[in-house]
Amino acid sequence: MTVYKMDVPLHEPNRTVRGLVSLAFRLTSWLVRVSAAIRARRSVKHLLTWDDRMLNDIGLTRGDVYAAVSGPITEDAGQRLSRLASERQFADRATRRARRPLRRTFTRVQ
Repeated sequence: MTVYKMDVPLHEPNRTVRGLVSLAFRLTSWLVRVSAAIRARRSVKHLLTWDDRMLNDIGLTRGDVYAAVSGPITEDAGQRLSRLASERQFADRATRRARRPLRRTFTRVQ
C-alpha cells in the first residue's frame, strides 16, 4: 500500500521558473504602462493644434501642454497636464486673494 502526504503539493515550480514568470509579469506590466502613456501623450499633443482661446476655455495654457508632453515617456502626460493645470489654478486663486483689500473691523471703545 502506498501512502501519500496530502499537505505537500505534487508539483512545486523551482526558483528559476518562478523568477522567469515574475520577470514576464513585470515586463508585461511595464509595457502596458508605457503603451498607455504613449496614447495619453498623443492625446495631449493633439491639444497643441488648438488655439490659445480654446485652451483657455478649458483652463489650460500652451505652456501647460508643452510641459506635460516634455516629461519622461513612462509618465502619463494626461495626469501631468491635470496636475499642472490645477497647480496654476491654485496659484491664480492665491494671487487673487492676496490682491483683495483686507476687511478691517473696528470696535468702539467707550
